[in-house]
Amino acid sequence: MNNQVWLYLLSLGLAIGSGIWLRRRIYLSRNIKAQIKLLGATNDEVSQDAIEILVRIGKPTIKPLLKALKDEDSSVQQSAVEVLGRIGDKRAIQPLIKVVEDKDSSVWQSAVEALGRIGDPRAVELLVKALEDKDSNIGRSAAEALGIIKDPRATLPLIEALKDKDSGVRQSAAKALGRIGDLRAAPLLIKSVEDDDSGVRSSSAEALGEIRDLNAAHTLVKAMSDKSMYVREKAAEALGKIGDKSIIPHLQKLWRTTDVSDIDVRRAARLALHRIDPELAPGGEDDPNWLPWYHDMYVPKTHRLRKRKKENSDED
Repeated sequence: MNNQVWLYLLSLGLAIGSGIWLRRRIYLSRNIKAQIKLLGATNDEVSQDAIEILVRIGKPTIKPLLKALKDEDSSVQQSAVEVLGRIGDKRAIQPLIKVVEDKDSSVWQSAVEALGRIGDPRAVELLVKALEDKDSNIGRSAAEALGIIKDPRATLPLIEALKDKDSGVRQSAAKALGRIGDLRAAPLLIKSVEDDDSGVRSSSAEALGEIRDLNAAHTLVKAMSDKSMYVREKAAEALGKIGDKSIIPHLQKLWRTTDVSDIDVRRAARLALHRIDPELAPGGEDDPNWLPWYHDMYVPKTHRLRKRKKENSDED
């Protein structure tokens, strides 16, 4: 086969390939436009399906979605913001910041959440301002977003947010401070372990475990007697992460309690002991016999009898 034939076949292949590629681009473009129109559908299932399809398509949707941020239909705007946040493309940062700056926008809370999902430090200054918003839902979303970004610049504003009158804002701020891990937050988090709201107390205990401040040990030991089971569990987990050996007796006492209703607390205490000293609670997290009575609680009686009978027969 001579060179002219090879060149002909090559050019033919390229033409076919480019034709397929062009048709795919046209189809994709039309499909994206169609899906964006469906974002405003009154049927929730239809609009949610459109969101999922656009997320799967990914980056080719960014430019059309940015245009959709200016759509007259607020439901289209809201869904476009959600898709942009889930795709996580950095090109959406500045347009989303503009949405947040426009306080008349009905979708700016969703834009705050989307900025957190994308996780770009450029949004920190704006999110810090949103922390102080009169709408507690905005404050919560801003705190959560700052926790995802983990920029140390947010530490002091989040510490102030621990004093907010809304318990949801305080709880989100505590979680965010735990994610950032700045020791400056420890003193107020220690106080927040005694907050009136159990959600704030548990989140503060969890955050102290992430920060690993030894000064928190005494407060966390007290929290293991909290009336909320969830607070007790998070306090035990935090003590395991801090690793202060002086609190071992308290964890041992908690582990040996046999109250079935506190099974998660007992598990947390055992794992905390294992983290501090594996010899105190051998077996690791996946050990099914982490409590003396675990086997009796969760293995059916008939299975235990069969196993015992087999063991006896083996001995004979």
